[in-house]
Amino acid sequence: MSIRRRWLLIVAVVLLAVGLRALAVQRLPLDFDEPVYFEAGYAYAEAIRAGDLRQLVSNDPTPEHPGLVKLLYAAVFLRHPPLPAGVPIGDTAAAGTTFEAWAANPANRPALDQINAIFLGSRRASALFGVLHVLLLALVSPAAGALLAVHTYTVKYTAQIYLEALPMLTASVAVLAYMRALAVSAGEQGGRGAVEQENAPLHSSSPLHPRSPAPLLFWWTLSAVALGLTAAGKYVYAVAGLAIAADYLWRWLSGRRAGVQGGWGAGEQGRKGAGEQGRATEAAISPAPLHPRSPAPLLPLLAWGTLALLVFYAANPYLWTDPFGRLIDSILFHAAFSQGEHVAQSGYPWWQPFVWLFTAQPATWHPGAIVTPLDTVTAALGVIGLRPQWLSQGGRGRVIVLWWGMGLLFLLLWSTKWPQYSLIMTAPMCLCAAAGLRWLWSRLPEEMWGRTA
Repeated sequence: MSIRRRWLLIVAVVLLAVGLRALAVQRLPLDFDEPVYFEAGYAYAEAIRAGDLRQLVSNDPTPEHPGLVKLLYAAVFLRHPPLPAGVPIGDTAAAGTTFEAWAANPANRPALDQINAIFLGSRRASALFGVLHVLLLALVSPAAGALLAVHTYTVKYTAQIYLEALPMLTASVAVLAYMRALAVSAGEQGGRGAVEQENAPLHSSSPLHPRSPAPLLFWWTLSAVALGLTAAGKYVYAVAGLAIAADYLWRWLSGRRAGVQGGWGAGEQGRKGAGEQGRATEAAISPAPLHPRSPAPLLPLLAWGTLALLVFYAANPYLWTDPFGRLIDSILFHAAFSQGEHVAQSGYPWWQPFVWLFTAQPATWHPGAIVTPLDTVTAALGVIGLRPQWLSQGGRGRVIVLWWGMGLLFLLLWSTKWPQYSLIMTAPMCLCAAAGLRWLWSRLPEEMWGRTA
């Protein structure tokens, strides 16, 4: 595909994402958690407007969730004049509430119009990050971007006042930046081919190594910062960081095992490979300057994780005064909630995440607002693309499969199975689905390929 055609396709995908989310913003009814996060944004905005740091770090109506996305919604409030005193902003969810009675009073019409404008503005802010996420994936793979653009759960929960859109985006940035760091590392080591790229232990080009190039440090730093912002948006999306750590450790252990077998001073006998495979292994491990039993190769991972934690803390004001106590309270809340009556009454079985993956329920819930029920096709293509994605880019695509798999495993084990939680799997699923499409395309008969090209 020519560069011009690729960019036209990317623009078309982004415009599709804009159109679908704009439709959803206008037509979706008020959802369960929207008043909760709307009130949280209002509380943050009032604290910022008053210049009251103490209120900012202590007055969060939803302390069980981190504060970054709520700060985003606060920014929308701050673009408008202050609401009149006494507006029951936190009581909008059900019929017969104080807010409904307040809104029925004609004297409150101007304030109600302002609330509606802030509400739609908050939805649009969420949708903006959803569109940016589509753009990011489209730059990597236009097919993946297109599948994310039409994914019904993604359209729904990134067009409403939920916490999903921003951490979805930053989780993808974290993983893709890590993959870019692997690519730079492989290039610095001379691009010796798939064997090295798949199992390279990242020793000689680690961010802390004196010969490390600046681009490598940049991509690792971007990955860490994005992961910290992800956790500060919503904890569950940090599963992307677990996938990165698992892939890094996999590579380190693979390199260490190869070193024990035949490199890093193990003797001439160990360096003798069997045919082409032995020469490839020797080429991969011979330049590494560190002994395989040295702990130094883990320092980049520790530095990456430390920076991510610092960013998470800085982007979550509620933790500033008592980081450990409040974080523990938040985690314990979720643990208790997952075993509570509300979750039990939902009646979702342990395998419910598969339902969210393979059925486009939002199109049934919201006809006319969600109009692209293609999730089953995307999930099926994702399954087809698991192996091609694992092997893609010289093995660097493995982290995408780990990301999807670890997200699915968490949701299967965790008792709370709300549909929006499935979005932690959506980006890797779309990337795997794009790999599945490429694999199917490559299996077309040559004469058919010639006619369709």
